[in-house]
Amino acid sequence: MKNSNPMIIIMSDTHLGASGARVKLIQEFIHKILDDLNNNEGFKNDLKAFIILGDIFDLVCDSYKDIAHDYKEILEDIDAILNHGVAVVLTLGNHDISVSGNLDKKFLKQKRKLIKKFKEINLNAKFLNELTIGQYLYIHNNTRGWEISIYNKKNIFNSNPINTITLQKTENLGKKFHILLTHGHQFFPEKTKLASSIWDFCLSAPDIIKEFFNYLWNVVLKREKTNEPINLDDELEKNQEILEKKFNLKLKSRKKKVIMKYYTNFKDIDNYRDQLINSEAKIKEVLGDTEITHIIFGHTHKVEILKEDNRLIYNTGAWQHVNPSYAEFYSDGTIKIKILNDNGEWEDYN
Repeated sequence: MKNSNPMIIIMSDTHLGASGARVKLIQEFIHKILDDLNNNEGFKNDLKAFIILGDIFDLVCDSYKDIAHDYKEILEDIDAILNHGVAVVLTLGNHDISVSGNLDKKFLKQKRKLIKKFKEINLNAKFLNELTIGQYLYIHNNTRGWEISIYNKKNIFNSNPINTITLQKTENLGKKFHILLTHGHQFFPEKTKLASSIWDFCLSAPDIIKEFFNYLWNVVLKREKTNEPINLDDELEKNQEILEKKFNLKLKSRKKKVIMKYYTNFKDIDNYRDQLINSEAKIKEVLGDTEITHIIFGHTHKVEILKEDNRLIYNTGAWQHVNPSYAEFYSDGTIKIKILNDNGEWEDYN
C-alpha cells in the first residue's frame, strides 16, 4: 500500500550562484520540507531521503566563497534536514566539478576537491560528505527493504558501492525495482566533450571571469530568447561604463574582440543545451545492457517522462530559468514528477 507522502524527494539543477536560479523558490521549498519535519506533518511521516542530482552549485559562474556566504541559509536548512534523520544524498554535475575526460577515473578526486574547497572557507556542511556523494545512485528493493547504494563509477553491477543506506522495510511488491540516478551529462558524451573545455576554464578561473561568464551565459543569452533581442556589440557600447566598473576592466577594442570570441563560444554551447532532447540520451551506450528498470536524471533542464526499451525515464527538470520541478518516490515504487505552474501551484506532470 502506498503511503500518502513520498519516501524520497529528488530535485536537480538548482545552480546556486548563477543568475536565473530560482533562489527564493528553492529556499521556500527546502524550508517547507524542514517545517514539515519540525512540526511532524506533511512530508514528516514518510520522508526517508532527500536527493539532489547535480549542479546544486554553479561553480562555473560563482566562487566557493560567495556561494557559501550568499546561500548560507539554504545550506544550513539542508543540514537541518539531515539532522532529522533524513538521508541527504548528492550526485555532482558539470557545473559542480570538471567532467572532462574519463570521469570514472577522476570522480573521487574531483569530489574530494569540492569538499575540501568548501571546508577551506569554513563551510562545514555535514551533507557534503564523501560517503553520501556519488556519480551514480542505485535505488532498489530487497529483503532488507528499500536501499540507496552510492557509486563513484558507472559499473554498478560489477563493483561494490562506497556506501549503502537502508531507508525502510517494505512489503512484498511483487517485482524488483532497479532505479539508476545520475546528473545526466554522461548521456550526452559528444556535447559534454565539446563544452567541457569552457566549463573547466571557468571552474578554475578568477572571480571576475566567472562573473563575466555568468553575465554572458545567464543574462545576455537568455534575454536574446525573449522579446528583447540583444546585440552584444550594442550591449558593450551602451553599458561600457557600467561593465568596466562592475568587472574592473577597460573595454578597449582588443578586449572587445576577445569578449566577442568568448561570446560566440558561449552562444554555441547554449544552443547545444537548447538542442538536448531527453529521448536522444545515449543511455544504452553509456550503461550497456543492464537490468535497470527506471532512470532518473536532470542536466537538460527539460522535465519529461519517457518509456524506452521497457525502461521508464524521468527528467526532474531544473530550478533555473524554467518553472521548477522535482520528483517524488513512494514506498510502492511509484514515481511522480511535480511542476510549479504559472499560478504558483504544484501539479502532477503527465
